[in-house]
Amino acid sequence: MQQFLKLITPFIKRIGFVLALYTLCRILFLVFNYSLLGKSISFLSFVGGIRFDLSSVALLFAPFTFLWFTPFFNKKNSFFLFTVNSFYFVGAFISIFLNLLDIIYFRFTLKRTTADVLTVMSNTNDFVSLIPRFALDYWYVVLLFLFLIGILLWFIKKNKIEGMSQLDFYPSIFALFVALSLSLLAFRGGWQYKPITIVNAAAYSSPQQVPLVLNTPFTFFKTLTEPRIKPEKYFTEEELEKYFNADIEIKSQRDFSGKNVVLLILESFSKEYIGYYNNGYGYTPFLDSLLQNSIVYTNCFANGKQSIEGIPAIIASLPTLMDDSYITSPYAGNKINSLASILNQQGYTSHFYHGGHNGTMSFDAFAKAAGYNYYYGKNEYPKKGDEDGHWGIFDEPYLQYVAEELEKKQHPFLATVFTLSSHHPFRVPEKYKGKFPKGEYEIHESIGYADYSLKQFFEKARKSEWYKNTVFILTADHTSISKHSYYKNSLGNYAIPYAIFEPSVLQHTEIHTVCQQTDILPTLLQHLHYKGIITSFGNIADFLSTHNFCVNYSSGIFQFINDSCLLQFDGEKSIALYNYKTDSLLSENKLTEEESRVQEMENKLKAIIQTYQQRLIKNQLTPR
Repeated sequence: MQQFLKLITPFIKRIGFVLALYTLCRILFLVFNYSLLGKSISFLSFVGGIRFDLSSVALLFAPFTFLWFTPFFNKKNSFFLFTVNSFYFVGAFISIFLNLLDIIYFRFTLKRTTADVLTVMSNTNDFVSLIPRFALDYWYVVLLFLFLIGILLWFIKKNKIEGMSQLDFYPSIFALFVALSLSLLAFRGGWQYKPITIVNAAAYSSPQQVPLVLNTPFTFFKTLTEPRIKPEKYFTEEELEKYFNADIEIKSQRDFSGKNVVLLILESFSKEYIGYYNNGYGYTPFLDSLLQNSIVYTNCFANGKQSIEGIPAIIASLPTLMDDSYITSPYAGNKINSLASILNQQGYTSHFYHGGHNGTMSFDAFAKAAGYNYYYGKNEYPKKGDEDGHWGIFDEPYLQYVAEELEKKQHPFLATVFTLSSHHPFRVPEKYKGKFPKGEYEIHESIGYADYSLKQFFEKARKSEWYKNTVFILTADHTSISKHSYYKNSLGNYAIPYAIFEPSVLQHTEIHTVCQQTDILPTLLQHLHYKGIITSFGNIADFLSTHNFCVNYSSGIFQFINDSCLLQFDGEKSIALYNYKTDSLLSENKLTEEESRVQEMENKLKAIIQTYQQRLIKNQLTPR
């Protein structure tokens, strides 16, 4: 018994130390992201988090556990002891690194990092070159990392293993069996039928605080091996079409207009930054003035939190309702309809402009798959000296280049222009330093610069022949960091601008129906008086819209937004309902008080999820 205690006690001490590190990292995560997690932090989030911490520790320290209890090696051998210590250090190192990563990255995605970050990294050619800049901007996280690694090394040195207790063979086999069995139990998260997944965290907190319950090693490794889509069967095929049909018919009594289309996708342009939407308080004086002569959608939301999710939603009416983005998923080779493929059939030439490095997030490959005739990245930009040193070409010179290029294009044309200067590290050209308001966060100055660049683009475009015969669409790929309470919750954090500007009309109209990025495709086609059937996970958004909605997905939670309420659904059951018209901060869960409304919204959401999954798997993303 004494020998057994000598074996088990130091093991428990080491695992206990690691669990303490996880808790410390959770506290740091809370401190740095408190405003994004809601005001009332539940202690249950920390208690429930232990279950997910144990699961991560069981996985990362499985080699260490095996070696500690195995009877098959000489436990006094110096090389063996070095190996045991090395496995322990590596497991702890990965734990610290991944957990601290989300101290910063979470504010941009509002979810714990998952394995899809590997695909994003592999599809971003300049990722390695950006690491020094991130380290410089977030130096305090680097210091925290080094500090925790220092504590880890101090602990290992203080508890150095110079000789391990060795039981007799059969007791050792029994101890190994028990240790591995308990590790498996911890990894599964308990005795339940299925191992715990990301969505199980919702049982310990409000949906907004799910990331606090989780830890990043858990979400990363859990999504590393799990299949991306497990098709749901909520309804029969007959029932399914009653609730949702992705094939919609666009009708018009007028002839197709054949106007040029310029789709401007503004990097990280949260609705919060735009004065027009916020009683004049913002960083976009030019955009504010442009919206005064536009059809403005006041209640538009993004379908995702990353560019790689926003681009397919805007261009092809495809939201991301899975852990992978569509572009990096196994379904990226599916046949799709898009703004480019549909307008190409009407005699348009289609062009995609992005001043970033060619290959960034596979936007060039997706543009080709979506039917664009031409893609223009940094490689195609003819001038030298306009690079921002990180992502590509500064917005002002690049938008001037786009305006010049469009003068040469055959009419009618579709030009999709994706800006980049309002992306971290939020660089502004030296000659414009001090010209734009600094604001509360670094991004605010770059928003001002991007707005100025947009103004220069329109001033140049106005002098061109194509300008008067063009429809401009302005929107954002996703939102960014927020200051105000409304824009920090799980509704407002998806709020983006959306407007249609037509120089030949110059009308000012506001449309207040809820809409989303996936509505842009069908709405624009109707605006052009297109006639035909398209596949879309959105709707036409206009004055007559009565059943419009928005869907998005993060950390295992689906959100369904209509003109008054937001429903949160974990794939099996609804977990929250908020009336955001009367409760903009989402503080009162009305789930049990609005059963009929919950059922109606849940049925629609289930039908969208089932249709989305079936059509991805069966390659049916074009009209049947």
